[in-house]
Amino acid sequence: GAPGGPNEFIVRDRRLHSWVGGQTTTFYGPIPSVVDPAKVVVFNAGVENPNTGTGHYDRGDVRVFLDVTGIVQLERGDGAGAIVSSHQVVEFVGSNWGIQTGDSSPTQDPGGTDVTINSVGDVSNAWVYFTWDTNNGNLDDRGHRVWLTSSTNLRVQEDANATATKTVRWSVISNPEMTVQTGAADNQFNTLLTTTITGFSPVADVSRSFAFVSGFTDGNGNAHPRDLWQAELSDASTISLQRGRNGQELGYRYFVVEMPGSPEIGRASCRERV
Repeated sequence: GAPGGPNEFIVRDRRLHSWVGGQTTTFYGPIPSVVDPAKVVVFNAGVENPNTGTGHYDRGDVRVFLDVTGIVQLERGDGAGAIVSSHQVVEFVGSNWGIQTGDSSPTQDPGGTDVTINSVGDVSNAWVYFTWDTNNGNLDDRGHRVWLTSSTNLRVQEDANATATKTVRWSVISNPEMTVQTGAADNQFNTLLTTTITGFSPVADVSRSFAFVSGFTDGNGNAHPRDLWQAELSDASTISLQRGRNGQELGYRYFVVEMPGSPEIGRASCRERV
């Protein structure tokens, strides 16, 4: 959105953190540019692990958020191995944005855990972003699925054969001018390294749209972090998926998010035409 407009959001901070072996928590801040910590979401942009042994591929997940005092909190479920994590602090300053954030420790499938939230109005205008952590070194977390079942209910679901209960930090990001589509499938892609997800309506503008995919599990509900899935919106109606190895049947939940445009520009053009 345009600066000062109802859809504006601002990246307040970008940072890398190098974790040493055995380290599970750290923090920094406060970030002086943040106006309202309640309207901030910290996005975990990925990790790098210099140890290429397969036993360390599942050590890279980081849970990161801004607390009520404006301090950025980072947590790892397993401190084994050195990694570098990347994240950015985004404040949704425009009046159209609604941000709700909380923690949940879900029960295992098939039911999941329901969380009551403030109404988002239409669920097609809301997206759920989440990160997770655990305190016992088990990070088979890509089995999580988090989504809205109604305008006031969030479902947090953990894979059926999880070896420990995880804490999920979720953020519901809503905007009446944002369009969100979601869908799910189970027991897919057993032998494929690359595949696609289709079946959703084409987005109007790929340049301001993206895909978010979660919940990768095998046919028994187990998650496989070493598959290292990548997902992207490759065109207006296709999500492309890629993973590092085959052999597991996977289930997933996807979101296709089209961010708001700049309606104030459109209104100015109308006035000029008149």
